[in-house]
Amino acid sequence: MSEVATVRGGAVRWGIAIALASSPTAYAVLRAIESRASPEPDPASIVWAERSAQLTRLTLAAYVAAGLATGAIALARQWPDARARVFEVCACASVAAITLQSLVLP
Repeated sequence: MSEVATVRGGAVRWGIAIALASSPTAYAVLRAIESRASPEPDPASIVWAERSAQLTRLTLAAYVAAGLATGAIALARQWPDARARVFEVCACASVAAITLQSLVLP
């Protein structure tokens, strides 16, 4: 296998890993925006609702993660040395964001 294919394959794996590490941050940000924009109704009505707000947030977070994957793959190809640092920052930010969101905006 050529060196270029190895670099591209590694960049794709790192890009996907960075996007997956960032998706909880996207979910927490979307949850914070939604809770401030329009508070949710009674929990019993959410359980029986046809369309769950949580499903919408999860879908949007997956969409944002896919966009982040594209950018992260480009970053990983351009600067291979920065991949691990960016992944570490994204993972730590996700842990902090989802913890803060669950404590402040349950």
